[in-house]
Amino acid sequence: DTWRWDGISWSQLSPGVTPPARSRPAMTYDRVRRRVVMFGGFSGTGALGDTWEFDRVSGTWALVSAFGPPARWGHELAYDENRGRVVMFGGFDGGFLGDTWEWDGTSWTPVTGGTAPSARADFGMTFAQESGLTMLYGGSSAAGTESDLWLYDGTYWFEMPADPDGPGARSGHALMYGAE
Repeated sequence: DTWRWDGISWSQLSPGVTPPARSRPAMTYDRVRRRVVMFGGFSGTGALGDTWEFDRVSGTWALVSAFGPPARWGHELAYDENRGRVVMFGGFDGGFLGDTWEWDGTSWTPVTGGTAPSARADFGMTFAQESGLTMLYGGSSAAGTESDLWLYDGTYWFEMPADPDGPGARSGHALMYGAE
């Protein structure tokens, strides 16, 4: 199903082409290109590795890439408005994943080098435009439930010092950034 919320009510859309049914994909909104970007998910029988975009103006879905990162679910996407890139991290494909990828609207590129968060799924991730940083918190890993905060500047991940007053270990949550 494809549904749209207009701030008051929901309406079901009927685009001619739609992605195959799935659970646990990751989605984000590319404000510059005015597209919702969706990657992966779980089909009920296995992980998916396709990239779809929804054009909110025309109300249509398009498969924009069947190639790119390995198939997965439980990952996250965040749109880096300052660089015009979708950032993807982690997920699960039968094992935890700890890779970072960027989508430029045409193709996926793996991010290599430097330290990164441990392989994990079901974490929260968002982009903070004022600082130009993607933020990642918590999730599930082979070690258990995480409580760490990581920042990504478009080149490297940086772990922030633990905050004893922070929210604590968690998984399956959302993370959103809002400027004051």
